[in-house]
Amino acid sequence: MSEALAREVAELSTTVKGMITQNSRDHERVRETLDKLTDEVKEAGKLAAANNQIMKQNTETNDDQETRIRSLEKWRWVQVGGMTSIGAIAGTLFNWWKGGGS
Repeated sequence: MSEALAREVAELSTTVKGMITQNSRDHERVRETLDKLTDEVKEAGKLAAANNQIMKQNTETNDDQETRIRSLEKWRWVQVGGMTSIGAIAGTLFNWWKGGGS
């Protein structure tokens, strides 16, 4: 009976050692995967920060361009208004020169 018990204990011992070895391998794979995921999350964070900086710069550039466009539009209206005034004065002078004025 003790010989059969010894064989059973040896078999169980081998089985348990195999399970421990497999568990260690699984644990190592999980650790490697976790390390890779951690690196990917860090990289994603860096990319997100860079993206936010680019978006901020784009917003600032757009704001600057909108300000410039508004300034140019105002200047254009000043020019158009000025040209209209010059045209009116020139027309009046021309009419006066042709004898239409007093």
